[in-house]
Amino acid sequence: MNPVTAEPLSQDDAFTELFDRAVKAVLRTTTVPPDDMSLDDAGLESFNLLNLMMILEDEIGILLPLEQIMISDRVHCIGDLRAACRDAIAGQGQ
Repeated sequence: MNPVTAEPLSQDDAFTELFDRAVKAVLRTTTVPPDDMSLDDAGLESFNLLNLMMILEDEIGILLPLEQIMISDRVHCIGDLRAACRDAIAGQGQ
């Protein structure tokens, strides 16, 4: 629910909210790193990245293809990871 308009969130807004909440939980912070920050600089190295993926999978109820998301040459920063996860979910009909 959008706190300003009291309308339901769009699917894209709901994913963004979920992704941001999961990133903050994994990094144990109150803010989400900027989309242009590298995964390493943000602290999303191997163990934290796996934890993030598991949180997203639990919340969404689907398996995310980690090898497809991370092997891709396009995933270098937070924004890339957000887009790759969104694409993976869309590809599974979510």
